[in-house]
Amino acid sequence: MNTDLDVRAPTIHRAALDGGSPFDDPDRGCDLSLGNFDCPDGTGCVDYDRGTGRGACEPNAHGDLPLYSLCEVDLDCYGGLCLNGVCTHPCDYQPCPGGYDCDEDIAPGGICRAASCRELDNCDDGFTCEYSAAERWVCAEGAGGCRAVHTKKSAPGFGALALCLVLFSAYRRRARRA
Repeated sequence: MNTDLDVRAPTIHRAALDGGSPFDDPDRGCDLSLGNFDCPDGTGCVDYDRGTGRGACEPNAHGDLPLYSLCEVDLDCYGGLCLNGVCTHPCDYQPCPGGYDCDEDIAPGGICRAASCRELDNCDDGFTCEYSAAERWVCAEGAGGCRAVHTKKSAPGFGALALCLVLFSAYRRRARRA
């Protein structure tokens, strides 16, 4: 496994890790369970044969969000994998960061699945515990907006709501003065 890869966006396809290419055999295509990690950079795995789990690598068929960003669907993510509301990757692409477990039941080699960070302080440095669109507390990078950094002693839902209300009130007051 190459550990020098940039974990923010896949720059090589997964097959290159094994020394092969998905284009060596035109019938091979890509494995949909691996998102876009089975395709060259700038392409995405598109389902062309429904029900088989195989796809074709198509230019520009990927999202814009980097790894560990909050997401709603696979198409949001550059890597094509949105799991538990956060962009993720195969376990053999890069080691899973703190707050993630390798779920080997999802795809060959496993997919890094965000575990709940609600009760545990298990996020790596640079990550915050965020409430995702999948209605789960996950470790994410660069989420921004209104979020709650949860600790065991806080009430995350109320704290996030209170923070949003205070910020909105301050914004409205400034807007009225201008």
